Amino acid sequence: MLIARSNQNWLVVRLSALGDVVSTTGVLAYLGQKYSLNFYFLTKKHFAPVLENHPYIKKVISLTDQDLHFWAWLKQINKLKKECQHFGLLDLHQNLRSKILKLVWRGPVSSYPKFSLTRRAYLLSKSSLLQKRLKLNIPQRYALALCTDRPDISELRPRVYLTDEEKLWAQRFLTSNLNIPYQANTNTQIICLHPYATHPAKSWPEKYWLKLIEMMDNHSLYWLVLGRNKKPLLPDHPQDLTNKTSLRQTIAILALSQHLITNDSGPMHLGTAVNVPVLALFGPTSKEWGFYPSGEKDMVVHLQLPCSPCSLHGQDKCKNNYRCMRDITPEMVFKLLLKRLTPAGG
Repeated sequence: MLIARSNQNWLVVRLSALGDVVSTTGVLAYLGQKYSLNFYFLTKKHFAPVLENHPYIKKVISLTDQDLHFWAWLKQINKLKKECQHFGLLDLHQNLRSKILKLVWRGPVSSYPKFSLTRRAYLLSKSSLLQKRLKLNIPQRYALALCTDRPDISELRPRVYLTDEEKLWAQRFLTSNLNIPYQANTNTQIICLHPYATHPAKSWPEKYWLKLIEMMDNHSLYWLVLGRNKKPLLPDHPQDLTNKTSLRQTIAILALSQHLITNDSGPMHLGTAVNVPVLALFGPTSKEWGFYPSGEKDMVVHLQLPCSPCSLHGQDKCKNNYRCMRDITPEMVFKLLLKRLTPAGG
């Protein structure tokens, strides 16, 4: 049941980060289709491309970092109040900026349950009771901002809407630039790798990624490194596309692959959004935080050591030398990959 029936138009606020913005897309599709809602979406400029072509997002309002400084933000608030008169405000961020906006908003306001205290209490206690309270993933928590029912995870799966032109560009890029016979051989297995993470503690060791690539080469599997990072994994290798493609191009290439292996990161959700099976490597963070890939074929590899989870975002230093990530071996990941690929990959 919809909480606020009087408003069909809503301004959604989710300024960052990539994974959080992607995680809203399936929720808005579900709410839009079921309740005939339309949305304007307020986010940072770098994340706006993932919202393109969304059937229920009528406008994306993108802001720069400068727009979010205090006085500039107050000016943005006045613009939003004029542009979105009579809109409801859907706060899917719940930071200081969105709270200021809510204080002066004239229409109905709704926010999602962030479970901040529950997550911190679970981090300290590892209580099974608190673990049950954190069972809902982030898209489900977002949905609770506007509806009283609890949709199934599959109904809220993130989704990015690619155009036919973008798909065709990716096919041509693979065949012409990388000599991957995507069109000539429908059984070609392409494995995308995202070896980067915002915090070092969430990163699988670099030497493990290199060993995994070696094993894939030995089994004649095509691999591509995607993402953005100061230091590419293999800067001189043509199959390392780090920093070489735009966000939409990255998604289009990913959509043609058979698998994504990734750290716990924003691009992890992009695989789910284009229905590519994801193998996600978790260590200092946990599924209880809600940020895990939610596709039917997605899998989280998490050793669940007694010390894990040890932080909310994986930014803390580790007294155990990041054992939770180091104990996930390349051999273990490669074995899982072969089991999950179609027979042509084995």
